[in-house]
Amino acid sequence: MSKLVLLFLFLSFGLKGIAQNNKSEETIRYICLEETFQSLGVNIEEELAKLESYLIQTKQLKDSSGKSYFHFYDKIGLSNEYFSVVPYQEFTNLQAAQYLKAFNRNCLSKFDTINQGLKVNQLSASIAYLASKEETLDPTTISKTITATLSPEDFNLPYFRALFLLTIANTSFDASPNNLNQVLQLTTNQSECTIIPIRFTSTNEWLLSEEKLSEDELLRFLEHQLAQNPKHFCIKITAAKESIHAPYQALKDRIYQLYESYRKNISLRLWQKEYSQLTLSQRIQLEQSMPIRITSEVVD
Repeated sequence: MSKLVLLFLFLSFGLKGIAQNNKSEETIRYICLEETFQSLGVNIEEELAKLESYLIQTKQLKDSSGKSYFHFYDKIGLSNEYFSVVPYQEFTNLQAAQYLKAFNRNCLSKFDTINQGLKVNQLSASIAYLASKEETLDPTTISKTITATLSPEDFNLPYFRALFLLTIANTSFDASPNNLNQVLQLTTNQSECTIIPIRFTSTNEWLLSEEKLSEDELLRFLEHQLAQNPKHFCIKITAAKESIHAPYQALKDRIYQLYESYRKNISLRLWQKEYSQLTLSQRIQLEQSMPIRITSEVVD
């Protein structure tokens, strides 16, 4: 089982109850997380704040808002890649191996049983189920599970912010000068693009620049754009709050599959390798030639 899956299972492990005195479940999980790190002599709040500051300073995270955290996962879900770098030596206190061993289950036993329908339980149950079915989980599967369960507002809660930052600390590439420079190029060289506006209406219809199209027609249009000019367009998808969620998510999935197919073909043609076998430098080279620039939001 991968280090990433172990991390998620640790963060959701064994919690059967919610605290008395009306503490939320997310608060309880964060308290137990703090206690675990305190037993190792680590101030988790300070360490996470330092990591967040580093990610913002290096432009890997736009800002400290929950929306930026959510969009980071959304991008991972579309690209199937953690394009993030962290200097391992500066954040050794956040490495999973230490606190997986130090986790104190007694912390969790202090709380009463609760409703299993809460978001945090849905998320942990989904990750555990996927882990039981697959030997390894790719970034897309993990990230899509998170964005399907959580909202941008959820990442304003300390527990979910910790979940995000601990994931980054344990899945990123080491921030050597070369790695950092290459990742920074991805954030600075992709500012100019032609926006392709796609809207999913409250009556569950797709509009491209206000022209009604079917989902298949949209995909054919995007495939043509990708073949002609992969570097210079951005896809902006908005969905009405009253619309059905499934078609909206299905289109995002099909766009990802379109990019995945192109990347697979290019990596085989240029390097005679599957995309998963490429080095960081090769992946970034491919990302620069075919950046996935998709934003999505639900609007009133």
